Amino acid sequence: MIRMRWQQFCAAVAVAGVTTQCHAAQPYTKDGCFPVRGELSAWNGTPSLRITADNQTYGIVPSGAHPVPEAITKTVDFDHSLIGRFTVCRLGQAKPGGMTYVWVEHATNLETVPAP
Repeated sequence: MIRMRWQQFCAAVAVAGVTTQCHAAQPYTKDGCFPVRGELSAWNGTPSLRITADNQTYGIVPSGAHPVPEAITKTVDFDHSLIGRFTVCRLGQAKPGGMTYVWVEHATNLETVPAP
């Protein structure tokens, strides 16, 4: 049901001519995770690791069951960011236009770049 409402939201936004990253275009996996291509960087505040992609911000919330992948923690700091493809799993409701809290399932095609 949530997925149906999200698809309806995506359709309404498309009709209005607003560009957004809708998960209807990026299908969920069976466990509710979805791919995101963007830049992962360190920020002041909580959560300190965030992915920005298509005007959407994903705050990475690690937990004991879902730690941040080692490839990310070894590379990202206030001087270095990563650009790549991340499979993220949403924690709670999506917040179009706001920060959505996620955990990172895995990351591929990573490229280290200077932080903005």
